[in-house]
Amino acid sequence: MRLEAEVLQLGPDKVGVPVVHAYGAGGTGYALSPGVGRKVAMLVDDFIMGDKFPRPGTARKSTTL
Repeated sequence: MRLEAEVLQLGPDKVGVPVVHAYGAGGTGYALSPGVGRKVAMLVDDFIMGDKFPRPGTARKSTTL
């Protein structure tokens, strides 16, 4: 299962775009969904409120948790 956050560098200006990946749970997706949802919310909160990731539109190398 992939459950992580990163900043993708897009376009010729290498604009940083925050992305949260949450897929690949297979048949256990329904059972895992509450925990996965909480982790996704935490990663999104890190993008919005934290300083782990740059604000959208600022260039920075890709970072993976």
